[in-house]
This record gives sequence, structure tokens and C-alpha cells, in this order.
Amino acid sequence: MPGINQSERELIINSYRALLEVTEPLLDRDKSRHLKAAFIIMLNAHQRSLYADTEPYFLHSVAVARIVARDMGMGFTSVLASLLAGASPGNKEINEFITTYNYKQLGVILNKLEVLLQLPTEKVPTNAEHFISLVLSLADDIRVIPILLADRLQYMRNIKVLPANVQASIASQTANLYAPLAHRLGLYRINAELDELSLNYTDPDTYQQLKSQINKIESKEAAFFESFLQPVHAELKRFGLQYEIKKRTKSISSVYKKMQTQRIALNEVYDLFAIRIILDSKPDEEQADCWKAYTAVTSVYAPEPKRLRDWITLPRRNGYESLHITVQGKDGRWVEVQIRTSRMDFNAEMGNSAHWRYKGSEGDQETSEWLNSIRQVLEHPEGLDSNLPNKYSDKANATIYVFTPEGDVKKLKSGSTVLDLPFKYIPTWVHTVQEEG
Repeated sequence: MPGINQSERELIINSYRALLEVTEPLLDRDKSRHLKAAFIIMLNAHQRSLYADTEPYFLHSVAVARIVARDMGMGFTSVLASLLAGASPGNKEINEFITTYNYKQLGVILNKLEVLLQLPTEKVPTNAEHFISLVLSLADDIRVIPILLADRLQYMRNIKVLPANVQASIASQTANLYAPLAHRLGLYRINAELDELSLNYTDPDTYQQLKSQINKIESKEAAFFESFLQPVHAELKRFGLQYEIKKRTKSISSVYKKMQTQRIALNEVYDLFAIRIILDSKPDEEQADCWKAYTAVTSVYAPEPKRLRDWITLPRRNGYESLHITVQGKDGRWVEVQIRTSRMDFNAEMGNSAHWRYKGSEGDQETSEWLNSIRQVLEHPEGLDSNLPNKYSDKANATIYVFTPEGDVKKLKSGSTVLDLPFKYIPTWVHTVQEEG
């Protein structure tokens, strides 16, 4: 960057240090040099340009790379791709970098990211099933999708400077496409933040009202939960368990969805707050310790047997492990208590279980199977820098996707012609025309 002033210099240095902080576990001597080289290329490529009129592009790129490394636990190639995404596809410095340091797959990732970032998401339909399938079909390398989600998350964190109508449009796209995609990949923290930000911009009045109400309830409940937990602490210690206790507050977007789907008021959301007991257990003692904690809690408070959820003895088919019980406090109030080990909690929080399979829509079998293959790789960090298995990319290539003038996405079999589109969807179009006529 020519003519860098002192404030810009400090901003660049601080952003690079922040990047080093989260990528340090991935680095050796060579990779440290490669990261620095990629960082300089990124600065040269973007100069003082802004990302979507919201923030300096180089700060956006660094923030995305940090999300990919810290929040998604992805590998070094993914970090490089996050840094270099958005530069001109024909950038000579990037091409020389790929050739010099032999990062062949980096070029593939960058090319696919370029395509995906140019998709016309401003007209994403309410039912984005086909659009999600389209995104997946274009991702020859699975790393493209988490990087795409990280890019959208960072964008959403900074759209407050845009006009209100633009904010609402972007948030709607995010809620319809990116948040469900994060959910299906088991990236629950990313999914939750995207949902929260989306609701805040699509319906700010509702969001702020719920936030205020939940904060007031939480403040009033502090004394209750402190009193509730005192005898629980004593019993857990009596059983010799090593643990920590967290209070989980349901996210505002989750509360809103529950109120809408079940048509209930806020005071009827019984699991607004929950107690989570996280045990520090040895691998061969996990189940026994969880049931010891169960005994400790139920020796103090009476449980509701109908609300027992034992996913310790028999985990969900997606791998989710936890013991959920609902007990009655001294004043007759019901409290949900979740019991799990630190390993189980990490897996649940970081998305190592396919939560979407039991709380999201299934989608068609072909897409679900492919998503499952992606999830399997995301569950094992050592596999994050490997390619998508050919059998799944072959299945993805058996389908083509077509944009209509209205921005909708239609799915057809590979080899279809222009005439196949109206023939397949003509019943819907005729029905719509008849209704409008």
C-alpha cells in the first residue's frame, strides 16, 4: 500500500498479529513464511478498497481467516484461501504463490469461491432448498462452504453502516440460505449468530423487545438459580465429581421461532433457561459420571420421568450425547438440567454432531447424503484439508440448476435442455397464471 500513514500501519500490524495468534498451532517455519507472503499479497490486492462498502477489505479478509481458523478449526490451506479470496481471479502474485509453494488445491478453492460469491443471492426464495443444493453442487472442495459461511458472518457483523432497507434484504438472504446451510453442516455457533443478526435486521423491533424482556427475566431469575444450585453443588462434591456449571439462555432467534411455531407467549417457553453440568471425566468413566451427576441432582429435586432424555446410553444417530432431565424446584418451578462431559459439550458446541438431522428439514435424499459426507469430514479436523470423495461430487454433477428471471432456482437432471424447464415446472406456472388471471 503506497503512502501508508501511521494509523494504517498500526492497523495492519495489529491485524497481522491477531491472525498469527489464532493460526499459531497450524504454523511451522515454512508455513509462517507462506502466511506472511499471502498477507502481503492480500494487502497489495485490496489496497484501501472496502468490502461491500462496510469495512476495509484487508480487515474483512483477516477476520474471515480468523473465523475459519478459530471458530471452525480448519486447516492452513483454508486460512490462506480465506485471506486471498476476493482478489482478482487473474492475480499474478497469487498464481505465482500457488506455483512457488505448490498449493495446487488453493487455486481450486479460490476459483469456486469467486463463483459462489457472485451468485445473485438478493433474490433467494423463501424456500431455499434448491439454492442450497446449488451452492453445494458448485463446491468441488468442501472447504469452500465453511469459508463462504465465514465470509457471510463477517459481512453480517458489519452491515450496520448500510441503509435499513439494504440491511433487511441482506439479513433475509442470510436467514434463508446461509444460516440453514451452517445448521446442516453442524456449525451451530455460526448458525446461531447468523440467525441472531438476521432477526435483528429483518425485525429489529421484535428483536429488541424480546431481548429486553429476556434480560429482565434473567435478572429476576438470578437469585432463584443461585438458590437452586447451592444444594446441587454440595451433592456433586459429595460424589467426588469434577465439574463446572453453566446457565444456558436460549437465543433470541430460537425463542422467537418457538413462539411462532408453537403459538405461545414468552412466559410459556419453559426451556428459556437451562442448567448445564459439564463433567471433567476420563474416557472410560464418562457414562458412570453422568449418571452419578443425575443421582446427585435428583436426590435434591424431584424429576419428571416423562421429560428424561437419555442420549448418554444411546446417543442420537447423529452422535449427539447428553443427559437431559427436568426437575421441580422448591417453589414448584420446573428447571431443565443438561448433564454431559467436556468432550460431549465441545462436540455439541462446535457442531460435531449433525443437529440438522433431527431439528432441520431433511431435503432430498441425494442432497442429504452429500451433506452427510461433508459433515463426516467436518467432524474430523484432520480431514478438513482433503477433497470431497469422488462418489459424492459425481452425484452432485448429476444435477444442474437453472435461474429463472425472477431469481428462483430450479433443479433438473444433468443433460436437460431449455425445453425441459417449462415442461417440468409448467403445472406450477399455469396454476400461478390461473390464480393471477
